[in-house]
Amino acid sequence: MWSGAASASQARVTHRLKIKTDMSIIYVLIPASLLLGLGALWMFIVALRSGQFDDLDTPAHRILFDDEETKPQEKGSL
Repeated sequence: MWSGAASASQARVTHRLKIKTDMSIIYVLIPASLLLGLGALWMFIVALRSGQFDDLDTPAHRILFDDEETKPQEKGSL
């Protein structure tokens, strides 16, 4: 009879500890997500300031234009 009461009490304590340890991961996840978000924002701002997004249309249209033809070199000349 004592073992049943002790195991029920121990189960309650174990359950409380499990909840406490499961929720403690949030103290790691929230700062980690904030650091990742701030890092992504910083990288975006650096890309904006360096002119990464200045001209988005020209590279897309450049593929439609023909390349300039070059003269083939003669065998004897370097």
